[in-house]
Amino acid sequence: MKHHHEQAIRYVRNTNGGATLANFIEDHEPIGQNLWDELMEAGWVCVDEQGKVQISKTQDALSIGIEGDHLVIRIGVDCLCNITEMSDTWPARDEDGTACKILDRKQFLKELVGELERDDEQGATSIHLAFDEAALGVMESGSEAVELPYD
Repeated sequence: MKHHHEQAIRYVRNTNGGATLANFIEDHEPIGQNLWDELMEAGWVCVDEQGKVQISKTQDALSIGIEGDHLVIRIGVDCLCNITEMSDTWPARDEDGTACKILDRKQFLKELVGELERDDEQGATSIHLAFDEAALGVMESGSEAVELPYD
């Protein structure tokens, strides 16, 4: 993703549904319309029923919450693919540092889910290990919700 695209997406996020398409185009002159068209074509943005610019639902950022008796983790699939390609740990495909591209997002996501579900010799998945690390962080930060044996 190009820097001006990142800035434009940040603009849309920061306006939090308060800007119209006309605002976006005017605030990004002289390339406003072309920039909007590029973001639309890539599926990053949309205009809602009230005519306000929004981030597309497939671009929803990571959210974690409690819904009833469930911990729910959500992220838009396009957002996930985009942040994967921009990750510091994602390999470069050439000596100029150009990042590798996900060519088939549907297949990549299917394989990613498989990898997240893959367990090690003890039966733990990478998700289990992330939960373990987060729970340890809760304890180490002095949570009063946990009783430690030496309390």
